[in-house]
Amino acid sequence: MCLDQEAPSFKSVIRTSSTILVRVDGAHHLGMGHVIRCIALCSAMRQCGIGVTFVIRDYDDRISNLIRTHAFDVELVDSQISLKDDASRTAAIAEKLGVDCILTDLSHSDNHSRLSEYYSFYDILLESNRHVVVVDDIEKIDLPFDVQIIPYYETEHLDYIRFDKTKYLLGCSYFIVSEKLARAANSTRVIRPIGTRVLVSIGGSDPTKMTPLVANAIARLSRPEMEVKFICWEGFSSDAAHQIEAAMQNYDGVYELCSSQDISEFMLWCDILVSAGGLTKYEAALTGTPDIIISGSDLEMKRADRFAQSGCAFHIGHQANVHADELSEIIELLSANHDTRLSMSNRGKAMIDGKGTERIINQLPVSLPQ
Repeated sequence: MCLDQEAPSFKSVIRTSSTILVRVDGAHHLGMGHVIRCIALCSAMRQCGIGVTFVIRDYDDRISNLIRTHAFDVELVDSQISLKDDASRTAAIAEKLGVDCILTDLSHSDNHSRLSEYYSFYDILLESNRHVVVVDDIEKIDLPFDVQIIPYYETEHLDYIRFDKTKYLLGCSYFIVSEKLARAANSTRVIRPIGTRVLVSIGGSDPTKMTPLVANAIARLSRPEMEVKFICWEGFSSDAAHQIEAAMQNYDGVYELCSSQDISEFMLWCDILVSAGGLTKYEAALTGTPDIIISGSDLEMKRADRFAQSGCAFHIGHQANVHADELSEIIELLSANHDTRLSMSNRGKAMIDGKGTERIINQLPVSLPQ
């Protein structure tokens, strides 16, 4: 997994160890993408001999249990404390464990709504005399971290404020994927003449209840040969399956509700993916899967519009403005258009090579065991 290259030289008086503290959150209202991404990155770190402890807010026992099923230690932070106290608690855990590097993946809606506090959170971490590595979003935090990772479409071309101390890892070359997904990306991608397999994957928790909207659209398809699979992830609400079943009760074709932490096999199975505006669209691009994107927020709208310029996906707008009949028609048109799906597939695979995880590991301020 680790690339054969020398580790970077960091201008710091801090000794580097082979252990990292990972601060990330997941919840029904936040989604699961950041947690799943960190599990993938940390699983690869572990193969390189880097120890990992997760620190998360205690929003939902399912999140901590999911992380522990991958054999990682988890420290919990009270979900109700301020960001200032959160940072102090995180730094204290790092001190207790003797960890010199803290990696965060916390760019989500809660923190975007309180940017001043969010900056203060990082001020405290930076003052703790530890390396700080941040997986950030397109709207980045302007602070002098050791490493700042923004692994999204064309971020390497954006005119960001930059600090001399910071190592910037920008663009899809650094997009984090699991080992299974990377293997799937290397498999032969068959674009069938007529697409009859539809995958619906609306992230890890579907907080805006987009999946029933998609189910209503699919129930309107005029072609009963269309086979559909819905991915119901760990963070879905307890009534999500009932809502999907209710929407699909009059569908004449075959459909299935699936629960899996590994989306790679489903990506290769389907001809068309319907996804939200989160990280799944990048996984679709990696595997050459034609994608129809529906955004769940104004921020997702902005990001999905930029992403769709790559030509590997169609962004059809905000969930509030997407009607079931419209989505149904788009699915049928795309399923019948082989050339468009082939072009989307080729553009996606050309954009992401699946080696981002390895590249990141070899830029971390830790000592890789020989």
